[in-house]
Amino acid sequence: TVRNLSNRAANNVSVQDRFTSGSISIEDAGGGNVTGNGIHWTIPVLQANGSRSFSYRVRVGREMRHGQIIANTVRASSPSVTRDATDIEEVRVITDLPQTGLGSFFNAWQQDNSHLSPSNTTATEPSTTTATTATSVWATLMSVGLVAGGAIGRRFWL
Repeated sequence: TVRNLSNRAANNVSVQDRFTSGSISIEDAGGGNVTGNGIHWTIPVLQANGSRSFSYRVRVGREMRHGQIIANTVRASSPSVTRDATDIEEVRVITDLPQTGLGSFFNAWQQDNSHLSPSNTTATEPSTTTATTATSVWATLMSVGLVAGGAIGRRFWL
């Protein structure tokens, strides 16, 4: 979008949109003229406080790799305006999409057992020692929590 923020009309506004050289093909110039690695539009008159938007479509070639950066520089100029307007944007090429959803996550685990290591242990009945130890740990933690909570509660609230 090109905006004329002045209080007078801008004549013969030239808008140039350039891409870094690389494997990019312009499929739809959106009414502009393709010049090298960019697109050029001419606006005969852009009224005061007026704006004009442009849309175009480019295709990134298969040679571009994940993480490469495409720089996009836009420059608008007019003989009626003392200073050119420039904007630079950078777009990073993404070819490796992140995994989404849980279905494919669990399917990958079911299909690939490389994360499992063999074990020679055999299943036995749970021992009473394990159950007693777990109960003791639970009781100890609960007791400490109740005592600490009671002490802190008395100090701050009474």
